Amino acid sequence: MEPVAASPAYIVVLGNLGAFGPPPDVVVSGINRGANAGHAVLHSGTVDDETRNWATAADLAVTLLSQLSRAPAGTVFNLNVPDLPPDKVAGLRRGSLASFGQVQVAIAEAGEGFVLPMVTRA
Repeated sequence: MEPVAASPAYIVVLGNLGAFGPPPDVVVSGINRGANAGHAVLHSGTVDDETRNWATAADLAVTLLSQLSRAPAGTVFNLNVPDLPPDKVAGLRRGSLASFGQVQVAIAEAGEGFVLPMVTRA
C-alpha cells in the first residue's frame, strides 16, 4: 500500500467515499492535540508533544471501543480529553454531531496513484 499525502481527516473522508477500495467498517484515529474533523469542520490538528497526559486519552479510548463495537452502523464517537491525569477527569458525557455541514466532498477524478477531490460549500 502506498502512503497518502493528505491530512488524516481528509484521508478518512476520501476512504469513506471509496477512493481506496470499499469504505472501511471502522476508522480509529490516533490521539492528538488539536481540533478534529466533523460535519461542520474539515481539518485535523494532529500535533506530537511527549509532555502530555496521553495515557489518560488512551485508557478512555479503549473503554469506548467496546461500546463502539456494539453501536449501530454509522455511529461516530469523538473523544475529547482534557490534558489531565486519569484521576482528575470528571467522567464521560454524550454530545451530538452538528445537524449542518459547511462542505460537501466528492471524488471528481481518480486514477493510478491519485485522487482529485471536489469540495463545495453546502
